[in-house]
Amino acid sequence: MTPVKIVLLMLLLQPYLFAADPTSFANHYLKSQANKDGPDFIQHKKAGPGWFSNLGPTGIRALLTDENGKAEWEGQGSRYLVKYVFPKSPASRKITPGDIILGVNGERFKSTYTFGYWFGWGYDGPITEVGAEVERAEKENKGRMNFLVLRKGKEIEVNITIKKKGVFTENFPYKCKKSSALKKEALLWLLKNQKADGKWPGQGHASMIACLALLAQGKRYLSSVDKHLKNIEFNDHTWNWSLAIYGIIMSEYTLMTRKKTYYKKMQQINDYFVSNQKRFKNSAFGHEGKSGSQGYGPMSSITGLVCLSWALLEKCKIKINQEAYMKTLITMDMELVRNDGDSKSGDFGYGWPNKGVKVYDFKPEQVTPALGELEADIENFNQDRAAGIPKAMMAITHSIRPWQDYSANVATHHINKITKTRRCLVTGHGSGIMHAWACFLALGQASNLGNSKPLQLSLEANKNLINSARCFDGSFYTQPQRDDFGGDLNRGSRTTATAMWLTMLSIPEKELIILGK
Repeated sequence: MTPVKIVLLMLLLQPYLFAADPTSFANHYLKSQANKDGPDFIQHKKAGPGWFSNLGPTGIRALLTDENGKAEWEGQGSRYLVKYVFPKSPASRKITPGDIILGVNGERFKSTYTFGYWFGWGYDGPITEVGAEVERAEKENKGRMNFLVLRKGKEIEVNITIKKKGVFTENFPYKCKKSSALKKEALLWLLKNQKADGKWPGQGHASMIACLALLAQGKRYLSSVDKHLKNIEFNDHTWNWSLAIYGIIMSEYTLMTRKKTYYKKMQQINDYFVSNQKRFKNSAFGHEGKSGSQGYGPMSSITGLVCLSWALLEKCKIKINQEAYMKTLITMDMELVRNDGDSKSGDFGYGWPNKGVKVYDFKPEQVTPALGELEADIENFNQDRAAGIPKAMMAITHSIRPWQDYSANVATHHINKITKTRRCLVTGHGSGIMHAWACFLALGQASNLGNSKPLQLSLEANKNLINSARCFDGSFYTQPQRDDFGGDLNRGSRTTATAMWLTMLSIPEKELIILGK
């Protein structure tokens, strides 16, 4: 088979190779449920399973459907079927389950959302129009939102008044009263919902990013951070995701307090990095640690997180294994040089082949040419939605630990790449929240170090999403994501989104090294 035929075959099989097909879509969109220990599980008790959309701080949860009331692969989402309305919310007794929301501000929704992983980029269609209606209502209509509703065969207009927070300024979250108000409410929600064992509702990375969100406020909430970290233990089964993120959290805590409270655990993280690194020949990292399967093999996202974690551990004077660390840095930087079916020059692939991975010969002179034009026009959006986490992690790593003369250029290159894909920041594989969280950390650091345009462009592109994700109690909700493997709903439907957006809103505080402190 010729190379051209192989490429064409791969393109045809792409949805099936990644299990993105009508069946996996239905399982993802129609059968998902929020975590049972959080405030959103009640919607499933009343309305059954489904990844419902949150319609801003109204209290409405609804399923996006086509004009026939269906949500199918490649279908056109054009209206909302109301599934649940929270008691005592602004929409309570005004909107009822079974209502069909056709539009906002007296007009039908102007655009549609194509269901399925490969047919769209980030958020578009009705969800963004709801977000825009929130902004309009808070700017010029005293908080009064207008919905066009189909009820019992008749079209009616329903007004819902939300608490007015004002509007986002041009350079939000800096010097923005609305950002400050939203930050305050999100912070209170996180503090209120921490459980007795120090965790937050959800699982996986939910409690991790909640911890970092509190650290982004400075020393004020260290007791809540301690309440969580003191119960954390590592073993041979701890995944590299957890090791890396806890390494970042404990390092930031140490650098903030100048206390060695978690030194022993931080040294353990380094030791596990060294042993886990040996699983693959190229010194990259996969999902699982010392024990367990090799999973997808070495992955660029996890390896980038490990690089940043190692850099921060080093800043804390932890005795890290320099030889092991250098091998992983070389692997990530030389990945920018690779140019094959999985990775193009200047970018990261999803990972490396599980079999036959090779150690890179470090050729620093090849890295800079692979970066391309650093003065490229970042205002032009493109649809490359891949590998935001490794770009973000390596941008921050090269900024706080410039280990080569080209480090500043590599950091700029990655920030530019993230900015040009800003509409896709919440389209990350597995966890859109984790993808956006990583990208906004890098954009926030760049902004605090003087390069503010990338953050401004990216927030402007996601402003409507932020408004639509807001809940009436001050928290945020993780909206349905395109990736059929997206698990943020059951990992912590409120915790993950609230912590991620709180961290973004806290960028001006500059309390974290990874945010430019």
